[in-house]
Order: sequence, then C-alpha cells, then structure tokens
Amino acid sequence: MTDDVFPLQIPEAGYLNKVGLVVFLVAELEGLIITDLVRFHPLLPPQLDFATLRGMKVAGMTTSNMGQYFLAHAPRSTDEGVAEYYRAGGQALIEIGPKRNAMLHARPGVDGNDPQQKLRLLRWRPDTDHEKSEAHMIDDEWIDDLISTIIEIRTSVVASRPRQPRLDGLQ
Repeated sequence: MTDDVFPLQIPEAGYLNKVGLVVFLVAELEGLIITDLVRFHPLLPPQLDFATLRGMKVAGMTTSNMGQYFLAHAPRSTDEGVAEYYRAGGQALIEIGPKRNAMLHARPGVDGNDPQQKLRLLRWRPDTDHEKSEAHMIDDEWIDDLISTIIEIRTSVVASRPRQPRLDGLQ
C-alpha cells in the first residue's frame, strides 16, 4: 500500500502544539522535583539520596509511581518544609499522570458530533469492569483543561517549595 492510497493524516499544528505542551509540562514538573533531590540531599531519607543508585531509580519511574514513591518517603525528611514539598509533588504527579497517559495512549479518531470532522485523539479503553472503561475524544477543550490543571498544580507545588533548605549545623 502506498501513501497515495492511504495518506498520512495529522491534525493541525495548533492541536499538535497543545499535545506537545502537555508532554513538556509534565516532564518539566518531574524534572523540577527530581533535580531538587540534589538540592535537598542532606535533609532527605536514604531512599531519596540521588547520589546513590537507590535514590536515582526515581528518574526511571512512571509519573504516578514517582509520585507514590515521593509520598512514601517524604515523611522521613528531617525538614518539615521539604517533607511537605515532596508530599505536594508526589500528590501532584499521582493526579496528573493518568490524565497525561490518557492522552498519550489515545489513537487518532474523528468525533462524529463535530461538524468540522477534525482529526483528534480518541481515548478508548474498554474494560470488563464498566467503571474502568473510558471512551472520549481528546478534543481542544479537554487538552486546554488539562493544560490549565497542570499549570495550577505546578504553581501549587512551586509555592510549597522551600526557598533555602535549613541545614542545621551544616551552614
């Protein structure tokens, strides 16, 4: 089959930019929290010691697993502010991971209710448990809402980020 018979179809650039923005915003939030492991090193438990292979494994985790890992180990921080930051960051990653994944694991489709018949992503995940099934278009409104949510979550995480770590006896 040649491209003449079955040509590649892609959505317009504005839609693709939004998809890329979601990917970048989540990666940026993950990166902020991960790089702060170095900044807050003396205040964090061994499980979050980024100078060790044990601590570095967080960089290879999925977004949601990373969030769960931070939630599990943040309370062991010797600084309440740092513990709260990693609690907030962990919760944020758990919240946005599934939404970002819904977009990433969607397939191209056209919404039959859209008079313009724009090519978009279709999230279709059937499950024998109907409560777990998903079927919806990843349309512009859905992505715009997700972008707004990620920005709000990031703002909240950054607001909880300690300015200067307190290193009692180390300063």
